[in-house]
Amino acid sequence: MHLLKYQYQTERRSQSWKLTIAEHRKSIKRLLKGSPSLKYNVQAVIDEAFNDARDLFEIETGISKKTLPETYPYSFDQIMDDEFWPEEV
Repeated sequence: MHLLKYQYQTERRSQSWKLTIAEHRKSIKRLLKGSPSLKYNVQAVIDEAFNDARDLFEIETGISKKTLPETYPYSFDQIMDDEFWPEEV
């Protein structure tokens, strides 16, 4: 959800959001390092989490989830890339 907020609410971007995204990336990396087999099902997990993120995005931002893409717009490699930040919509 934070990557979506970062992309769709550019006027509200903050260091706090970047920190939250960075923390989540590090947590995911540690989790995958400890349980490498989780990578085999990662796309299904991303797809399910995206559906939740769309709902939470709408509740938190007041922006209709209909403005978001139907499928997750970022690849797993982008999600995990410390240098990746979505462009403004």
